[in-house]
This record gives sequence, structure tokens and C-alpha cells, in this order.
Amino acid sequence: MKIYISGGISKDFHYMKKFKKAEEQLTKMGHIVVNLTVIPPIFSYEEHMKIYLTMLDMCDAIYLLKGWENSEGANIEYINAIEHKKMILYES
Repeated sequence: MKIYISGGISKDFHYMKKFKKAEEQLTKMGHIVVNLTVIPPIFSYEEHMKIYLTMLDMCDAIYLLKGWENSEGANIEYINAIEHKKMILYES
């Protein structure tokens, strides 16, 4: 299954470490993982969201990291996942 990782970025100094840990765990489980932190930070917020939603659209599921609900972008991704009937997984 292709899984898109979603979570807070702008307000979390350790976001890259959290996304990488989730990527490693999901990969070990045999999934193909889409980690949005590989996109260089050269685009505007709006451009990043367009890229992220396109990546999410190509996945089967979204994996929401703890605290995702405090992120505007993760909330947009969550709503998009619901609208497109993606499987929704939560970090435990």
C-alpha cells in the first residue's frame, strides 16, 4: 500500500525526525511511503500544498502523526483524504 505521511511542520522543530521515523516504520511493514519532507523548502506554502495534495492523491492511505490536528496543512490533507475515500491511519 502507498501511504502518505501527514503531520505538523511549521511549528515543530523536530518534524523531519518524526517523519523519518514514521517512514522507516511503515517501510519495514512493507509499505511504499511518501514523505513530504523530501520536497525542498523553495516553494510558497500554497505551492507546497498543491504538491502535497497531488502526492496524497496518488496514495492509498494517509498516516497522521501525533498532533496532526494542530496543523492547518495536515487538516487540509485529512479532509482531502476523507473526500477521496483514502484509508486513514493514526500514529499510536
